[in-house]
Amino acid sequence: MPYLSNKILGEFSFILPSLTVQNQLINSVGRYNDLVRQLEFALSEEQIAAKAYRNALLKKLLTTEDKN
Repeated sequence: MPYLSNKILGEFSFILPSLTVQNQLINSVGRYNDLVRQLEFALSEEQIAAKAYRNALLKKLLTTEDKN
């Protein structure tokens, strides 16, 4: 993702005459990347929880079938 962000900055740097504007854009891209990382982490945590729940259900199902 950072490569793409840098590429976008490079492509549009000619229309950004002010260093302040460039810095604001860089900061915005940085915040966007942080949010993407947080979302990816939350999704991975959700996937881990879903797998644990699935495994618990499978274990319960197998245990129930063994008793029958």
